[in-house]
Amino acid sequence: MPVITPNPATGAIKVQPISAPSSSFARVEARFRQLVADTMVTETKRNMQAGIFKNPTGASANSIRSAVEGTAVVLWSDLPSVGAQEKGVKPHAMWYLLNKTIPIRSYGFGGGNVTYRRATLKSFMMGKWFHKGYAGKSFMKKAVDTTVTKIPDLLRQAQEEVLRGR
Repeated sequence: MPVITPNPATGAIKVQPISAPSSSFARVEARFRQLVADTMVTETKRNMQAGIFKNPTGASANSIRSAVEGTAVVLWSDLPSVGAQEKGVKPHAMWYLLNKTIPIRSYGFGGGNVTYRRATLKSFMMGKWFHKGYAGKSFMKKAVDTTVTKIPDLLRQAQEEVLRGR
């Protein structure tokens, strides 16, 4: 059974070892790992597009990447927000906004309007600019779990492709 190791700093998920248990051919093993990596990306994108985001643009799904490193497959995103969506965010005061002007978008009839608010020390002391936090959506973890259930089929596919000379 593969060992799943999340990297808290980058939000990447490393799954190790990914090896073809019944294959002695290096080409089959290499193709198998690549199929696993591609399947993890596909499953992650499918999970992300399943309605778990309020206003999806596709940017988060398009940022998902994978790579084969030795006997491991690494799954990650270039966007820092994807790691926060995957793991969740604890409630916190948004001190990083102090003394900044923030555009607030409102969507209503006739298009969206933008108003600007200043994050002042007084507004912080009044309890504003507090992030209530949210639970992680675990779309990458779910993709890894789904991919693990597909390992026998992926191994069979890799063997067939190599035997056909692809």
